[in-house]
Amino acid sequence: MSGIADAVDPVDEICVILSERGSAGYGEERVTQLAHALQCAQIAEASGTDPALITAALLHDIGHLVHHLGRGVAERGIDDHHEVRAGDWLDRYFGEDVTGPVRLHVDAKRYLTATDPKYFGLLSAASVRSLALQGGPFSLDLAKGFIALPHASAAVSLRRWDEAAKVPGKTTPGLEHFRRYMVASLRAPG
Repeated sequence: MSGIADAVDPVDEICVILSERGSAGYGEERVTQLAHALQCAQIAEASGTDPALITAALLHDIGHLVHHLGRGVAERGIDDHHEVRAGDWLDRYFGEDVTGPVRLHVDAKRYLTATDPKYFGLLSAASVRSLALQGGPFSLDLAKGFIALPHASAAVSLRRWDEAAKVPGKTTPGLEHFRRYMVASLRAPG
């Protein structure tokens, strides 16, 4: 025995986290974390985007599931910076084509509320509340700077799917359906 534990398959690890912790409510939304993730990935897949962005759509909120701040973080007035936590956690397995949009999806909300007059009206009450905790809409200068960043356009697409992925009772494929996109998006070993 080498004393080193067998490596855990990263996609299996992610599926376990989503399955075991994803049954919790998604903040004040009327769907679970897992239902939201699956709906977001389904919308991304239907858009015809690449496997990395489908994976980002599936995993964009995993930061809510890997922190130890307890439930109801936003309701307690705390910004958990889940986008940073998710990006950092996912860095172990995926490259910037997955982690970039994940890290930027909150700023994409701030961008869209500053630049798209109709977007704010699409936000759920919980998303409006978290927007305030996250700094509110960008100024126009910050919005211009944001959209010039690598992965910002992908994050804007992800953000739009995110808002549409909160439908109670919507039928989606299960996690196994999206496994192939995660596997295709894994960072090459070494």
